[in-house]
Amino acid sequence: MVLSRRPKPTLQQQVYEKMRDALLVGKLQPGQKMTNRQLAVAMKVSVTPVREALQRLVAEHVLGLLPNGSVVVPILSEAEIAELHRVTKSLEGLAARLGLRNADEDFLDEIRAQSRILRGAYDQNDWPGVIEANYNLHFKLYRLAGAPYLLTLIQGLWMRKGPHYTSFFRVHYNKYRGALLTDIITAFEAGDLELAIAGFERLIDQEFATWISLAKESAPPVIIDSPIDRSTFC
Repeated sequence: MVLSRRPKPTLQQQVYEKMRDALLVGKLQPGQKMTNRQLAVAMKVSVTPVREALQRLVAEHVLGLLPNGSVVVPILSEAEIAELHRVTKSLEGLAARLGLRNADEDFLDEIRAQSRILRGAYDQNDWPGVIEANYNLHFKLYRLAGAPYLLTLIQGLWMRKGPHYTSFFRVHYNKYRGALLTDIITAFEAGDLELAIAGFERLIDQEFATWISLAKESAPPVIIDSPIDRSTFC
């Protein structure tokens, strides 16, 4: 029997994935303006696949389009954050429930290890490291759900959340220091799935309450035209 091979991603798909990854872990900031040429130079590709990838991200409502044709990382309003909260709680809550049903001791060991990495990044004020560790921690659970379409939808949510997370996490962790995932892990170890799910949903509620308070208390970001280089996409 000949096994079919997965086709090699097109250049446009590779550019899209680099943009996706940069958004997921907060390497692009709210209000960051980008042009086709700027990104093509940073990724060392032609303009065409960049333009196609950006058009796709705009169509998915991940990026916005300015009147002059430039693409921008959206600056979310309080109403948009509130809507994102509702959708996040529904989709990520479902993925967490499905994932925890499939979890085992090996998964718990991975979560504990990732949580230590997350805390270490916080202690070093390594905010890119914090965002990446937080992403890895959540998606280890979501992948256990065995629901690829659901996972794709959640990644779309995280592409919108990721750029806002650097400023958000500075407040979020200081407010909930020491309690990060502890209740969830303890409940799961005790075999109480419903309590673990409730703890997970409470974590989401706390996250968005902090985010909305930041949006109310801080001056909104502005459109910026800061440099983007190759390191953004590594």
